[in-house]
Amino acid sequence: MCLILIATIFNPFVGVSKSVIFSNNLSAFIIGCIYWAVRFKKRYTLGRRLYLLFVFVMINYLWIETGGSTGPTVVYIVAFVPMLTFMVSSKMLKYTYTIIFFNIPMLLLFEVYFPEYITSYPSQLHRVMDILMVFSVFIVFEIPLIIYVKKVVIEQRNTARQSEKLKTSFITSLSHEIRTPMNAILGFSELLNQDDLENDERKSYINHINENGNTLLLLLNNIINISKIEQEQTKVSLSKFVGLQIVQRVYSSLSYKQSDAVDFRIVATEADNDMIYSDAAMLFQILTNLTFNALKFTKEGFVHLDIQTHGHWITFIVKDSGIGICQSKQDKLFKQYEQAKDDNQLMNLDGSGLGLAICSNLTEKLNGQLYFESEKNVGTTFYLKLPTNNQ
Repeated sequence: MCLILIATIFNPFVGVSKSVIFSNNLSAFIIGCIYWAVRFKKRYTLGRRLYLLFVFVMINYLWIETGGSTGPTVVYIVAFVPMLTFMVSSKMLKYTYTIIFFNIPMLLLFEVYFPEYITSYPSQLHRVMDILMVFSVFIVFEIPLIIYVKKVVIEQRNTARQSEKLKTSFITSLSHEIRTPMNAILGFSELLNQDDLENDERKSYINHINENGNTLLLLLNNIINISKIEQEQTKVSLSKFVGLQIVQRVYSSLSYKQSDAVDFRIVATEADNDMIYSDAAMLFQILTNLTFNALKFTKEGFVHLDIQTHGHWITFIVKDSGIGICQSKQDKLFKQYEQAKDDNQLMNLDGSGLGLAICSNLTEKLNGQLYFESEKNVGTTFYLKLPTNNQ
């Protein structure tokens, strides 16, 4: 569009024919229609094909109207061909280059055998000025574009490599995360077969089986959830419910992790019985992951669940006195497959790196905010802020 605008301004001064000036105005209209189809109707493939067809028609038309091989059309072609690499898919690129391969020789042969149909410039100066203008415009627009695309490609390549490393590490960690509770379940199940077990021992083994089974179930749910999120299959199902009831469900589902060294309880009271219009299942998933992490990384002290309401917003709070999160890892905490590690790398905290990524994605779908405050060896507080009327 910029090239067409510049041509519309300068073509009358260069002395090109009125038909070329008219073609510029028509081109502006066609390019505008293609842009509308792509930008607002999302017809990407159709837009590419129409644009390529338009370019080939204009190349043939301008070849005849602007001096053939002695005019600026050769510059158009030379500048346009490198851009094709970034514009079209590999399959379409093959057909496009094939058309160019046959089209250009045909234009040259047409110029040799039918020179009377080629419009000549009124003077050599006009021809040079037209070629110089087109060349300058492509230098100004195309070189920055190619540099930008190169930068984007390099960044995407580096991101892909980093993602592959994280996924490899995730798979290794995941096998450990699954194997550990499974071994515990199988081991304690085998111990239950002993006939001389005391009741206290039997209850202890059953508690271990339940704890590891719940841990494994949470891990499998996270894997399913992150898969749905990646495939954009997660749908919000809104309903009206009491926020405190979800907190109580989370507390009940994770009560098996309670120990004498950790004060795990709900701080909120019946006075915090406010209604919320949101997705109860998603809210339960978020709070379960946050609370599970708090209990996992708090060996002694407390894990408290609270609710605060301010106007049209309700905030769910998960506060612990655990190991905290080191400063170097806080920025990456909500990224997929990222795990918190001690600054000196002496302590590698177990985990799949999925829980907080799922929480962040689900919070976004609920039009909420998820943030935290943390201090190393002091504790962490997560805040989940949701609108009470999610519409």
